[in-house]
Amino acid sequence: MPVPDEIKAYERPRCTEIHQVRGHYYVYKTTSVWDRERKRPRKKTLGCVGKIVPGRGFVASGPKAGPAAPAGAPVVREYGCWALFDGLNPGLREQLEEHLGELGVRACF
Repeated sequence: MPVPDEIKAYERPRCTEIHQVRGHYYVYKTTSVWDRERKRPRKKTLGCVGKIVPGRGFVASGPKAGPAAPAGAPVVREYGCWALFDGLNPGLREQLEEHLGELGVRACF
């Protein structure tokens, strides 16, 4: 099914194309790659960069890292190996601080 002209009229990034998936219009980044066998360029779709919402226009996709932590949520840090080393050698942190400096120790712990 062709994409309607009203959807094509919205502003979107260069080198992109619009695909309709289940009634929604998604914008995909494209590039061309040289095909040695056919001796001509071939289109390659790289991935979704956003979607077009009627009435709003182009909406960029957010980062794929997952949902953001709510404000005030505790920060979790892993320290398993360093907790073991520090338990086996209580002066380890001070010894490392002599050789690496305070910033070096912060990077380790």
